[in-house]
Amino acid sequence: MKVHYKNGIHIEFNDGKRLLVDPLAVPKYNPDLILLTHAHADHAKGIKDIDDLDEFDMVMSEQTYGIKNRSIKHLRRILYPPIKRNGFTVTAYPSGHCLGSVQFKVNYDDKDIIFTGDFNVNGTLLEPKPQQLQGDILVTEANFGHPFFTFKPRFSVLGDIVDWVTKYKDKIKIMFMTGLGKAQELTQLFTQSELDQEIWVHSWYWYNNKIFEKYGGRLGRYEKLDKYSDISEGSIVIHPPLDRVDHFHGSKKEMRSMLDLDTDPMIAYVSGWAKWYHHEGAFPLSSHSDYVELMRYAVKSKARKIYTFHGFAERLANDLRERFGLETTHLTTDNYPDFITDLDGRMDQIKRARQLH
Repeated sequence: MKVHYKNGIHIEFNDGKRLLVDPLAVPKYNPDLILLTHAHADHAKGIKDIDDLDEFDMVMSEQTYGIKNRSIKHLRRILYPPIKRNGFTVTAYPSGHCLGSVQFKVNYDDKDIIFTGDFNVNGTLLEPKPQQLQGDILVTEANFGHPFFTFKPRFSVLGDIVDWVTKYKDKIKIMFMTGLGKAQELTQLFTQSELDQEIWVHSWYWYNNKIFEKYGGRLGRYEKLDKYSDISEGSIVIHPPLDRVDHFHGSKKEMRSMLDLDTDPMIAYVSGWAKWYHHEGAFPLSSHSDYVELMRYAVKSKARKIYTFHGFAERLANDLRERFGLETTHLTTDNYPDFITDLDGRMDQIKRARQLH
Protein backbone atom coordinates (compact mmCIF):
# COMPACT_ATOMS: atom_id res chain seq x y z
CA MET A 1 0.00 0.00 0.00
CA LYS A 2 1.27 3.47 -0.93
CA VAL A 3 0.32 6.68 0.85
CA HIS A 4 1.24 10.21 -0.20
CA TYR A 5 -0.02 13.77 0.09
CA LYS A 6 -0.55 16.12 -2.83
CA ASN A 7 -3.64 18.30 -2.70
CA GLY A 8 -5.16 15.63 -0.49
CA ILE A 9 -4.33 12.23 0.97
CA HIS A 10 -3.92 9.52 -1.66
CA ILE A 11 -3.97 5.80 -0.86
CA GLU A 12 -3.12 3.22 -3.52
CA PHE A 13 -3.69 -0.40 -2.54
CA ASN A 14 -1.75 -3.37 -3.84
CA ASP A 15 -4.59 -4.39 -6.16
CA GLY A 16 -4.73 -0.94 -7.76
CA LYS A 17 -7.75 0.40 -5.86
CA ARG A 18 -7.41 4.08 -4.91
CA LEU A 19 -8.83 6.17 -2.10
CA LEU A 20 -8.67 9.99 -1.91
CA VAL A 21 -9.29 11.91 1.33
CA ASP A 22 -9.96 15.66 1.63
CA PRO A 23 -9.15 16.73 -1.94
CA LEU A 24 -7.92 20.25 -2.60
CA ALA A 25 -8.01 19.81 -6.40
CA VAL A 26 -9.56 17.57 -9.02
CA PRO A 27 -7.55 14.31 -9.07
CA LYS A 28 -5.70 13.35 -12.25
CA TYR A 29 -6.98 9.79 -11.90
CA ASN A 30 -10.30 8.18 -11.04
CA PRO A 31 -10.34 7.29 -7.32
CA ASP A 32 -12.63 4.45 -6.34
CA LEU A 33 -13.90 6.56 -3.44
CA ILE A 34 -13.45 10.11 -2.11
CA LEU A 35 -13.84 10.91 1.59
CA LEU A 36 -14.40 14.40 3.00
CA THR A 37 -13.81 14.72 6.75
CA HIS A 38 -15.26 18.25 7.14
CA ALA A 39 -16.03 21.50 5.35
CA HIS A 40 -13.01 23.71 6.18
CA ALA A 41 -11.29 25.00 3.05
CA ASP A 42 -7.89 23.46 3.88
CA HIS A 43 -9.57 20.05 3.59
CA ALA A 44 -12.40 20.69 1.14
CA LYS A 45 -11.24 23.32 -1.34
CA GLY A 46 -11.30 20.88 -4.26
CA ILE A 47 -14.96 20.00 -3.88
CA LYS A 48 -16.13 23.01 -5.88
CA ASP A 49 -14.06 21.94 -8.91
CA ILE A 50 -15.05 18.29 -8.57
CA ASP A 51 -18.66 19.49 -8.67
CA ASP A 52 -18.32 19.87 -12.44
CA LEU A 53 -17.78 16.12 -12.72
CA ASP A 54 -20.27 13.33 -12.12
CA GLU A 55 -17.99 10.36 -12.05
CA PHE A 56 -16.89 10.13 -8.42
CA ASP A 57 -18.49 8.55 -5.36
CA MET A 58 -17.98 10.94 -2.46
CA VAL A 59 -18.58 10.25 1.24
CA MET A 60 -19.25 13.01 3.80
CA SER A 61 -21.58 13.66 6.71
CA GLU A 62 -25.02 15.08 6.03
CA GLN A 63 -24.07 18.26 7.91
CA THR A 64 -20.93 18.77 5.82
CA TYR A 65 -23.00 18.46 2.67
CA GLY A 66 -25.46 20.96 4.13
CA ILE A 67 -22.60 23.45 4.60
CA LYS A 68 -20.99 22.87 1.20
CA ASN A 69 -24.10 22.71 -0.97
CA ARG A 70 -23.92 26.46 -1.63
CA SER A 71 -20.84 25.77 -3.75
CA ILE A 72 -21.62 22.27 -5.03
CA LYS A 73 -24.87 22.39 -6.95
CA HIS A 74 -24.51 19.52 -9.40
CA LEU A 75 -22.75 16.76 -7.47
CA ARG A 76 -25.12 13.80 -7.29
CA ARG A 77 -23.09 10.86 -6.08
CA ILE A 78 -23.00 11.87 -2.41
CA LEU A 79 -22.98 9.04 0.12
CA TYR A 80 -23.64 9.35 3.85
CA PRO A 81 -21.74 6.92 6.07
CA PRO A 82 -21.83 4.15 7.07
CA ILE A 83 -21.57 2.71 3.56
CA LYS A 84 -20.15 -0.19 1.59
CA ARG A 85 -18.97 0.74 -1.89
CA ASN A 86 -16.35 -0.56 -4.34
CA GLY A 87 -15.03 -3.02 -1.77
CA PHE A 88 -14.62 -0.38 0.97
CA THR A 89 -16.54 -0.40 4.25
CA VAL A 90 -16.63 3.15 5.62
CA THR A 91 -17.77 4.16 9.09
CA ALA A 92 -17.76 7.72 10.43
CA TYR A 93 -17.38 8.98 14.00
CA PRO A 94 -17.65 12.58 15.31
CA SER A 95 -14.24 14.27 15.55
CA GLY A 96 -15.10 17.10 17.98
CA HIS A 97 -13.79 19.77 15.58
CA CYS A 98 -16.80 21.53 14.02
CA LEU A 99 -20.30 20.90 12.71
CA GLY A 100 -20.27 17.78 10.54
CA SER A 101 -16.62 16.88 11.15
CA VAL A 102 -15.87 13.17 11.31
CA GLN A 103 -13.12 10.63 11.65
CA PHE A 104 -13.33 7.80 9.15
CA LYS A 105 -12.55 4.14 9.71
CA VAL A 106 -12.11 2.37 6.38
CA ASN A 107 -11.90 -1.39 6.14
CA TYR A 108 -10.34 -2.79 2.97
CA ASP A 109 -8.29 -5.89 2.29
CA ASP A 110 -8.66 -6.96 5.94
CA LYS A 111 -7.05 -3.72 7.16
CA ASP A 112 -8.60 -0.97 9.25
CA ILE A 113 -7.37 2.50 8.30
CA ILE A 114 -8.17 5.49 10.51
CA PHE A 115 -8.37 9.02 9.06
CA THR A 116 -8.71 11.55 11.87
CA GLY A 117 -9.24 14.63 9.72
CA ASP A 118 -9.02 17.58 12.12
CA PHE A 119 -10.03 16.42 15.58
CA ASN A 120 -10.27 17.70 19.13
CA VAL A 121 -10.17 15.01 21.82
CA ASN A 122 -11.95 17.31 24.29
CA GLY A 123 -14.85 18.28 22.06
CA THR A 124 -16.32 21.79 22.41
CA LEU A 125 -19.41 23.41 23.91
CA LEU A 126 -21.26 22.21 20.81
CA GLU A 127 -19.40 19.11 19.62
CA PRO A 128 -19.05 15.84 21.56
CA LYS A 129 -15.73 14.33 22.55
CA PRO A 130 -14.55 12.00 19.77
CA GLN A 131 -14.10 8.30 20.25
CA GLN A 132 -10.59 6.85 20.43
CA LEU A 133 -10.36 4.68 17.32
CA GLN A 134 -8.00 1.78 16.79
CA GLY A 135 -6.78 0.25 13.57
CA ASP A 136 -3.86 -1.10 11.60
CA ILE A 137 -2.95 2.24 10.03
CA LEU A 138 -3.46 5.77 11.38
CA VAL A 139 -3.44 8.89 9.22
CA THR A 140 -3.56 11.80 11.65
CA GLU A 141 -3.48 15.58 11.49
CA ALA A 142 -0.57 17.27 13.29
CA ASN A 143 -1.69 20.90 13.35
CA PHE A 144 -0.35 21.50 16.87
CA GLY A 145 2.17 18.67 16.86
CA HIS A 146 4.87 20.66 18.66
CA PRO A 147 5.36 20.55 22.48
CA PHE A 148 4.97 24.34 22.70
CA PHE A 149 1.29 23.85 21.96
CA THR A 150 -0.22 22.39 25.11
CA PHE A 151 -3.43 24.16 26.07
CA LYS A 152 -5.28 25.10 29.23
CA PRO A 153 -8.58 23.26 29.85
CA ARG A 154 -11.21 24.52 27.42
CA PHE A 155 -13.65 25.77 30.05
CA SER A 156 -10.85 27.77 31.67
CA VAL A 157 -10.18 29.60 28.38
CA LEU A 158 -13.92 30.14 27.83
CA GLY A 159 -14.09 31.65 31.30
CA ASP A 160 -11.20 33.99 30.45
CA ILE A 161 -13.08 35.14 27.36
CA VAL A 162 -16.25 35.91 29.32
CA ASP A 163 -14.19 37.83 31.90
CA TRP A 164 -12.55 39.88 29.12
CA VAL A 165 -15.79 40.89 27.39
CA THR A 166 -17.26 41.76 30.79
CA LYS A 167 -14.24 43.90 31.68
CA TYR A 168 -14.68 45.93 28.49
CA LYS A 169 -18.48 45.90 28.47
CA ASP A 170 -18.69 49.57 27.41
CA LYS A 171 -16.32 49.18 24.43
CA ILE A 172 -16.71 47.61 21.02
CA LYS A 173 -14.95 44.25 21.04
CA ILE A 174 -13.82 42.72 17.74
CA MET A 175 -13.13 38.99 18.12
CA PHE A 176 -11.21 37.28 15.30
CA MET A 177 -11.79 33.55 14.87
CA THR A 178 -12.66 30.87 12.30
CA GLY A 179 -16.18 30.85 10.91
CA LEU A 180 -17.11 27.18 11.16
CA GLY A 181 -16.70 25.84 14.68
CA LYS A 182 -15.53 28.59 17.01
CA ALA A 183 -17.96 31.22 15.66
CA GLN A 184 -20.91 29.03 16.66
CA GLU A 185 -19.33 28.07 19.98
CA LEU A 186 -18.63 31.69 20.93
CA THR A 187 -22.08 32.81 19.78
CA GLN A 188 -23.66 30.35 22.18
CA LEU A 189 -21.18 31.19 24.96
CA PHE A 190 -22.10 34.88 24.79
CA THR A 191 -25.86 34.44 24.41
CA GLN A 192 -26.02 32.04 27.38
CA SER A 193 -23.77 34.16 29.61
CA GLU A 194 -26.41 36.90 29.97
CA LEU A 195 -23.89 39.66 29.27
CA ASP A 196 -26.39 42.36 28.35
CA GLN A 197 -24.27 43.21 25.30
CA GLU A 198 -25.32 43.15 21.65
CA ILE A 199 -23.79 40.24 19.73
CA TRP A 200 -23.04 40.72 16.04
CA VAL A 201 -21.97 37.90 13.75
CA HIS A 202 -20.22 38.77 10.48
CA SER A 203 -22.38 37.93 7.45
CA TRP A 204 -19.87 35.31 6.27
CA TYR A 205 -20.23 33.49 9.57
CA TRP A 206 -23.96 34.10 10.04
CA TYR A 207 -24.66 31.53 7.29
CA ASN A 208 -22.79 28.81 9.22
CA ASN A 209 -24.71 29.74 12.38
CA LYS A 210 -27.97 29.21 10.50
CA ILE A 211 -26.79 25.85 9.16
CA PHE A 212 -25.94 24.81 12.73
CA GLU A 213 -29.43 25.83 13.87
CA LYS A 214 -30.98 23.97 10.94
CA TYR A 215 -29.56 20.75 12.37
CA GLY A 216 -31.07 21.40 15.79
CA GLY A 217 -28.45 23.56 17.52
CA ARG A 218 -29.52 26.51 19.65
CA LEU A 219 -27.33 29.59 19.58
CA GLY A 220 -29.60 32.18 21.16
CA ARG A 221 -30.22 35.74 20.01
CA TYR A 222 -27.67 37.54 17.85
CA GLU A 223 -27.61 39.94 14.92
CA LYS A 224 -26.26 39.58 11.38
CA LEU A 225 -23.50 42.09 10.63
CA ASP A 226 -24.02 43.59 7.17
CA LYS A 227 -23.10 47.23 7.88
CA TYR A 228 -20.45 48.34 10.35
CA SER A 229 -22.49 51.47 11.02
CA ASP A 230 -25.03 49.27 12.84
CA ILE A 231 -22.57 48.42 15.62
CA SER A 232 -23.07 50.35 18.84
CA GLU A 233 -20.73 50.91 21.79
CA GLY A 234 -20.45 47.87 24.05
CA SER A 235 -21.12 45.35 21.25
CA ILE A 236 -19.35 42.03 20.74
CA VAL A 237 -18.46 41.36 17.08
CA ILE A 238 -17.60 37.84 15.87
CA HIS A 239 -15.45 38.52 12.83
CA PRO A 240 -13.04 36.86 10.34
CA PRO A 241 -9.34 37.69 10.82
CA LEU A 242 -8.10 40.48 8.59
CA ASP A 243 -5.61 39.76 5.81
CA ARG A 244 -2.20 41.40 5.61
CA VAL A 245 -2.25 42.92 9.10
CA ASP A 246 -1.10 41.57 12.44
CA HIS A 247 -3.80 40.28 14.79
CA PHE A 248 -3.57 43.17 17.24
CA HIS A 249 -1.84 46.50 16.42
CA GLY A 250 -2.57 46.55 12.68
CA SER A 251 -6.05 45.08 13.10
CA LYS A 252 -6.94 47.68 15.70
CA LYS A 253 -6.09 50.52 13.31
CA GLU A 254 -7.92 48.95 10.37
CA MET A 255 -11.05 48.15 12.37
CA ARG A 256 -11.08 51.68 13.80
CA SER A 257 -11.09 53.03 10.24
CA MET A 258 -13.74 50.54 9.04
CA LEU A 259 -16.00 51.37 11.99
CA ASP A 260 -15.28 55.11 11.77
CA LEU A 261 -14.49 55.27 15.49
CA ASP A 262 -12.83 58.02 17.46
CA THR A 263 -10.97 55.47 19.59
CA ASP A 264 -9.53 52.01 18.94
CA PRO A 265 -11.84 49.02 19.50
CA MET A 266 -10.73 46.17 21.74
CA ILE A 267 -9.28 43.27 19.72
CA ALA A 268 -9.22 39.57 20.57
CA TYR A 269 -7.72 36.67 18.65
CA VAL A 270 -9.37 33.32 19.46
CA SER A 271 -7.29 30.42 18.13
CA GLY A 272 -4.82 27.79 19.25
CA TRP A 273 -2.19 29.90 17.47
CA ALA A 274 -2.96 32.71 19.94
CA LYS A 275 -0.74 30.94 22.47
CA TRP A 276 2.17 32.57 20.65
CA TYR A 277 1.12 36.06 21.73
CA HIS A 278 1.71 37.85 25.04
CA HIS A 279 -1.41 39.96 24.76
CA GLU A 280 -4.48 40.46 26.91
CA GLY A 281 -6.78 39.63 24.02
CA ALA A 282 -5.01 36.42 22.96
CA PHE A 283 -7.15 33.40 23.81
CA PRO A 284 -5.67 29.99 22.88
CA LEU A 285 -8.98 28.24 22.28
CA SER A 286 -8.38 25.47 19.78
CA SER A 287 -10.67 23.16 17.86
CA HIS A 288 -7.68 20.85 17.35
CA SER A 289 -6.00 18.45 19.75
CA ASP A 290 -2.80 19.74 21.32
CA TYR A 291 0.63 18.10 21.21
CA VAL A 292 0.15 15.80 24.22
CA GLU A 293 -3.30 14.77 23.02
CA LEU A 294 -2.04 14.00 19.51
CA MET A 295 0.75 11.84 20.95
CA ARG A 296 -1.61 10.01 23.30
CA TYR A 297 -4.19 9.37 20.57
CA ALA A 298 -1.56 7.95 18.21
CA VAL A 299 -0.19 5.57 20.86
CA LYS A 300 -3.67 4.41 21.91
CA SER A 301 -4.67 3.78 18.29
CA LYS A 302 -2.39 0.71 18.37
CA ALA A 303 -1.61 1.34 14.72
CA ARG A 304 1.35 -0.50 13.22
CA LYS A 305 2.02 2.42 10.87
CA ILE A 306 1.29 6.12 11.42
CA TYR A 307 1.21 8.90 8.83
CA THR A 308 1.09 12.58 9.83
CA PHE A 309 0.03 15.60 7.80
CA HIS A 310 -0.53 19.38 8.19
CA GLY A 311 0.99 21.64 10.84
CA PHE A 312 3.96 20.09 12.62
CA ALA A 313 3.72 16.79 10.76
CA GLU A 314 7.47 16.18 10.70
CA ARG A 315 7.99 17.03 14.38
CA LEU A 316 5.11 14.82 15.53
CA ALA A 317 6.25 11.87 13.42
CA ASN A 318 9.82 12.18 14.74
CA ASP A 319 8.69 12.41 18.38
CA LEU A 320 6.38 9.39 18.08
CA ARG A 321 9.21 7.40 16.55
CA GLU A 322 11.90 8.48 19.03
CA ARG A 323 9.81 8.35 22.21
CA PHE A 324 7.63 5.32 21.55
CA GLY A 325 9.42 3.39 18.80
CA LEU A 326 6.46 3.69 16.44
CA GLU A 327 6.78 3.39 12.68
CA THR A 328 5.92 6.82 11.32
CA THR A 329 6.05 8.81 8.09
CA HIS A 330 5.28 12.51 7.69
CA LEU A 331 3.28 13.17 4.53
CA THR A 332 3.90 16.93 4.65
CA THR A 333 6.76 19.02 6.03
CA ASP A 334 6.23 21.35 8.98
CA ASN A 335 3.99 24.22 7.92
CA TYR A 336 2.54 26.91 10.18
CA PRO A 337 1.67 30.65 10.25
CA ASP A 338 4.42 33.11 9.36
CA PHE A 339 4.28 34.85 12.74
CA ILE A 340 5.32 31.64 14.54
CA THR A 341 9.14 31.62 14.80
CA ASP A 342 11.75 29.69 16.82
CA LEU A 343 9.37 27.67 18.99
CA ASP A 344 12.20 25.72 20.59
CA GLY A 345 13.85 28.99 21.57
CA ARG A 346 10.60 30.26 23.05
CA MET A 347 10.27 27.05 25.08
CA ASP A 348 13.82 27.48 26.43
CA GLN A 349 12.95 31.03 27.53
CA ILE A 350 9.83 29.79 29.34
CA LYS A 351 11.81 27.01 31.02
CA ARG A 352 14.51 29.43 32.24
CA ALA A 353 11.86 31.86 33.52
CA ARG A 354 10.22 29.08 35.54
CA GLN A 355 13.56 28.06 37.00
CA LEU A 356 14.18 31.65 38.18
CA HIS A 357 10.90 31.55 40.05
